[in-house]
Amino acid sequence: MNTYMVLKATGRGTKHGRSAVVIALDGTRKKSFRVVGNIPELYHGMFIQMELDEADNVLDYELTLDERNITALERANVNPDEYEAVLERHLILKSDGIGWNTARLSLEEIYSVLPFGEADRVHKEVVDDAKEPTRVDAINRKIIQNARNKRKISYGIEEFLGYFSAVEQEGAYQQLMVTLKMMCLQAERYGLKNGTVWDSEMKKKEDFIRTDIQSRKKLEYELLTEEEVQNFFNSVKDKGLEEEQLRTLWGLRTSLPCVITGGAGVGKTTVIQTLIDCYTTYYAKKNVLLIAPTGKASRRLAEKTNMPAATIHKALRKNPEEEYTFYTAENKLPYRLIIVDESSMIDTALMYDLLCATDPTCKVIFVGDHNQLYPVGYGEPFFDFMKELEVYRLEINHRQKEGTDILQNANNVLQEKPLRNGAGFHMELIGFDDIGEIIMTNNEDTQILSPYNNLNAQINAYLKKGEADFNVGDKVMTVKNTKKYCNGDIGIVTKINGKGTITVEIDGKEVDITAAHREDLVLAYAITIHKMQGSEAERVIVFIPKDDRLVDKRMLYTALTRAKSQLELYYYTTE
Repeated sequence: MNTYMVLKATGRGTKHGRSAVVIALDGTRKKSFRVVGNIPELYHGMFIQMELDEADNVLDYELTLDERNITALERANVNPDEYEAVLERHLILKSDGIGWNTARLSLEEIYSVLPFGEADRVHKEVVDDAKEPTRVDAINRKIIQNARNKRKISYGIEEFLGYFSAVEQEGAYQQLMVTLKMMCLQAERYGLKNGTVWDSEMKKKEDFIRTDIQSRKKLEYELLTEEEVQNFFNSVKDKGLEEEQLRTLWGLRTSLPCVITGGAGVGKTTVIQTLIDCYTTYYAKKNVLLIAPTGKASRRLAEKTNMPAATIHKALRKNPEEEYTFYTAENKLPYRLIIVDESSMIDTALMYDLLCATDPTCKVIFVGDHNQLYPVGYGEPFFDFMKELEVYRLEINHRQKEGTDILQNANNVLQEKPLRNGAGFHMELIGFDDIGEIIMTNNEDTQILSPYNNLNAQINAYLKKGEADFNVGDKVMTVKNTKKYCNGDIGIVTKINGKGTITVEIDGKEVDITAAHREDLVLAYAITIHKMQGSEAERVIVFIPKDDRLVDKRMLYTALTRAKSQLELYYYTTE
């Protein structure tokens, strides 16, 4: 290894490593040059030994905190003792490709930031104790999350041990003995009674929601007078609204929470607008909050009502990455009427946050489709509310174009009746090899759906416009919520500059996504049915494996009702 002096401090680092401008002290190279690799955070004036390849990539390094390097650190206002602690850890981990930023994390942060298997390898190198409390807590958190993903918060002892072993198999240690696994049940994250293990946090939230709704049913306050509702009713009854839509206005008489439900295209958004108009005829709009569980749904709600709408997280000012909530049980939301659209998508954890922050005298109206898919997370509070609260049902369809048989077939799915080809609806059994020919009929008005990411990935790779991950003209979807775009937004790539910034046109507006945020984008020629929930397209193509058990009637119903004018359903075989 040769010795080099650092002329320019390293950057924050990328997937290719950190970079630094250095000069060789052996005189072999007279000019400064840049090196890139898995190296520490370096500062001007530091000395480091490195092995480089012909392209100046760092193959290995050695660094000691001698007097010169300590002086350079102090000049950069860096604590040498803290730096040395991270350096010692990085010297151990660098051979596994683990970078400086990861090495500087605490054990708790490592398990939070990295996939469990990778974090466990770091833990073994640094601690080498399978029973260390941080690791055990990380296993318990992953067990709980895996169980929640399977929509479970309680399980028997044997099932718990199975979850435990499955997590351990991803890690770097040999599996713990059963007695030690049982000791892990003593953690506060669990409750244990009569051989059943409980997810304590989620059970607490589930119990709170149940109790909170019951208490709201006992607190009945006047929101609008009967005369006020009747006067507004009379003013709009001849404006083309259905009787079932007008009936919902009577829900504004009291503060009692209620549910408005109905299938796709029955005019739920029209009802929301009518409710807003009725309430704001007598009270200020500032008293009304419109929210939805996703950014896409909240933006669509704002566009259709011409009123501000937000995600539940944003309304609570909750940052999912920092777990910071501004509105809580101690600081309630300042509204008298809250309308929650797409409520069927809300899981237990998010509903808990919302109800905690909502004054018990505030009118909350939960709007959703009880036939659509269940939430991605644990729990189905909207469906529980339908058993407890006053329910207004909407049944007259307004979405599918007249003359199509899409809605009839969607209803046949719910009633477990046979599906039949007809106007706007085509169903066919095909071979897997036929999919390629069908997807070539894709156009800008078409959305392809499949419940499986593997098939979607193959379709996206087949349809993309070039060899790069993203190309001009590609259909893409954002998978993060930011100030510029929402999770689930679909758009078209319009340009890509030399620095890797991708410009996407979303709903007529161009959004720049820099190379650092490229992971916020995925191809979207084909997406899952879950991702399409709450959206619609003129033409929808659905691919489902024949005799597939994953696709239940709610998933199929959701897929069919995404189409406005043309639905093509293809069951495929792999034989």
